Amino acid sequence: MRHLPVIAVFLSLVIAVSGCQREQKTEQDYLSLIERAKREGDVDGAMRFYEKLIKKFPESPQIKEYEDEYIRLLFDAAEKEEKRATYYLDKVKLFFAEREKTPLYYEALYLLGKHFEGAADSARAGKYFADIPPREYFRIAQDAQTKGNSLEAIACYKKLLDIYPDYEKSCAARFMMGFVYSEQLKDYPKAREAFQEFLEACPGNELEESAKWMLENMGKPIEQVFKGKPSPA
Repeated sequence: MRHLPVIAVFLSLVIAVSGCQREQKTEQDYLSLIERAKREGDVDGAMRFYEKLIKKFPESPQIKEYEDEYIRLLFDAAEKEEKRATYYLDKVKLFFAEREKTPLYYEALYLLGKHFEGAADSARAGKYFADIPPREYFRIAQDAQTKGNSLEAIACYKKLLDIYPDYEKSCAARFMMGFVYSEQLKDYPKAREAFQEFLEACPGNELEESAKWMLENMGKPIEQVFKGKPSPA
C-alpha cells in the first residue's frame, strides 16, 4: 500500500505528458485555425494564432511569409477599426522591437504619427515622425503616388521637406509635388506654386528644365503642346 502514492504520481505525470502531446499543434494546424478565424470575422483570433505560429516555428521556410501576413492583418485592422487603430499599429511597432526594421515598420510609425497629429497631439506625433528616416518618407510618398493617393503623397513629401530639408532627394520631392498637383490633381495654381518653389530652392538641378517645361505647358491640350513639333516617342 505504501507504493500507492508513488504510482499515483507516476500516472499523473503520464497523463500530463500525453495531454501535452495531444495539445501540440503543427504549422498546418495553426494555418487552419487562422483561416477559420478569418472566415468567422475573428480578426483578433487570427492575430493570436499568427503570433503563436511565428513564436513556435521560427525556423520554418515560410516564416517571412507568416510575418508579412501577420503585419498586413494588423494594418488592415487598423484601417477598418479607427477607434482601435493605435492598438494594432502599436503591435506592429512591438513586433519589430527586436527585429530588423522593414518598410512596414516605418509605415506603421507614419500612420501612428498621422493619427496623433489628427488628434492634435503634436508632441506624440512628432516623436513618431522623427523616427522615420528620409528615404522611407520618399518611398512612402512614391508608393502613395503610384496607388493614386495623391493627397497622401503630397502630405508625405511635405513632411519629408519639413523634417529633412537638406535630404539629397529634397529637390526631387519638390518637383514631384508639382507633378502630382499638375498631372494627378489638376490643381494648376498649386502646381505652379510648387514648381516655382522648386526653381528657387534648387537652381541648376537636373530637373530644372523639366520644371520650366511643366510651367509653360501644364493644362494645355496635348495637340497644342506639340503643335509643329515631333510627337513624343
